[in-house]
Amino acid sequence: MNYLINADDAKETDKYSIEQIGIPSLCLMEQAAYSILYEIKRIVKNICSVSIVTLNGNNGADGLALARMLKSNGIDVCVFLLKNPQNGTDEYKIQYNIIKQMNINCISITEENIDSLVFGDVIVDGIFGIGLRRNIEGVIYKVIEKINRSDGTVFSIDIPSGLDATNGEVRGISVKADYTVTFGKCKSGMYLCDGREFCGEIFIENIFPEKSYDNIEDRLYYLEEKDLLRIPPRQNTSNKGTYGTVNIVGGGGNMSGAVILSSAAAYRTGAGLVKVYAGRQNLDTIKCGMIEAVVNEISDFTSENINPSKDVIAIGPGLSTSESMKDILIKVLNTKSKKVIDADALNLMSKNRKLLDKLDESCILTPHIKEMSRLTGLETDYIRKNTLKVSRQFAKKYKCIVVLKDATTVITSGDKIFINRSGNSSMSKGGSGDVLSGIIAALLAMKMDIFDATVLGTYIHGLAGEYASEEFGLYSVNAKDIVNSIFKVMKQR
Repeated sequence: MNYLINADDAKETDKYSIEQIGIPSLCLMEQAAYSILYEIKRIVKNICSVSIVTLNGNNGADGLALARMLKSNGIDVCVFLLKNPQNGTDEYKIQYNIIKQMNINCISITEENIDSLVFGDVIVDGIFGIGLRRNIEGVIYKVIEKINRSDGTVFSIDIPSGLDATNGEVRGISVKADYTVTFGKCKSGMYLCDGREFCGEIFIENIFPEKSYDNIEDRLYYLEEKDLLRIPPRQNTSNKGTYGTVNIVGGGGNMSGAVILSSAAAYRTGAGLVKVYAGRQNLDTIKCGMIEAVVNEISDFTSENINPSKDVIAIGPGLSTSESMKDILIKVLNTKSKKVIDADALNLMSKNRKLLDKLDESCILTPHIKEMSRLTGLETDYIRKNTLKVSRQFAKKYKCIVVLKDATTVITSGDKIFINRSGNSSMSKGGSGDVLSGIIAALLAMKMDIFDATVLGTYIHGLAGEYASEEFGLYSVNAKDIVNSIFKVMKQR
């Protein structure tokens, strides 16, 4: 388990390292610049020339230190200046004076010469760092446009310029990096909102002592592969009852596939028994598509059939939003079992908002951004830019767990908050969410803590998607491929 930090915490880490631990700022810059040099030389073969674009802050100073190292390594380098170096930070002025003594070529960028500028085959973005709070405009906007249109390989220092380091919002425009070399910890904005679209491949260089992070309280945690050891071990003396029963309630309309996917995912993850409750019109299809499941008509679902100590319920996949399905949802909400609430069950709640008052600590809601918009009445654009705030407030208000699904999914109980970094764009297909519901439900059935099961289930889901895309590519993965890749994750337990 590791964590991300926001822009303010990143600044505090840097300040603490310098002022309290006593590491000179220029020493940190040396480490930062060397780490970027290492990645450039490792990744790019046969470098012809490197262009470093800098503003006159400390992010730019890292770029100037890099220029000196590139020159010393016999690599042709040119520095492009966006502001007068003499008005820069103390560190920037020191680094600038050094590179001038080394006769490194420096070109000031103006409105007059911007169209004639030519960048090298490697471009280093040292414009803005983590402190950007305003929208980019003017010459800097045009420079970033030019960088993004170039054929060069783009490296960003710490974070792509134009990306908000806290919430991942693009401030007018952002450098679209091929690689980002970040320092200490990843910044939350590199994964939230638009962050994943602009950072490219991320390399973390830990240039700060661990003590520098001691005062960070609101950490944004994420899981790593070593956390798969949290999956409950199988017992040698066991039977299907040992691993619980997952009840999938859905398939009330014309969608039989959703409950099949959820059921298959629950079994692949390790549930002992899966029962399906679905509409009569879909029963034959479900029986053929999921021969291991016990299939029942949805009207037969009653709370008397549910044992809260053994049974978990996942409701919503293909459910439909008819009045009769609302009655089924009420029955589910009235049980004391742990519940995963997804898809049409969420849509029913948004249409019947009093049902939200039935939520409690036994409920896990898994909305995507649009479903969260329906539940809250907030605009989707606002939610994407404020996923941490919106999900946390909702979870606190209704005392439930929220899994707010996006390119980077946020999981929160209101107090605890995680993000999920696994998964990729191959999973942007119908049915992926149904698979997630089945995975989480299976972990709950295996007696995992409800929050731990939610976080781990989301992580497993993303890893399975990554494995599927390795086999089929980003375009051709279907939800069933994610199901069929779950075993590759579970084998790592």
